[in-house]
Amino acid sequence: LVLAYLPQRAAASSTRRRYLARAVFALALAGIFFLLDLTKIFCFPQSWLQGHALWHLGGALAAGLLYQHYRTE
Repeated sequence: LVLAYLPQRAAASSTRRRYLARAVFALALAGIFFLLDLTKIFCFPQSWLQGHALWHLGGALAAGLLYQHYRTE
């Protein structure tokens, strides 16, 4: 995502940058949930809401936003 964001920072329209910035934010937030799960701070093995599941959902959201970014080209 960073490699896609840096060249687009100055040249892209604000709409395209918005998708990319949201993808970076989603992946960063997912990474935080992954680390919280890994360190057992946000770890509920018997619950349907788990940090590792949020990691996968955040990664999927970031991939979808990155697709939207490239679709606007």
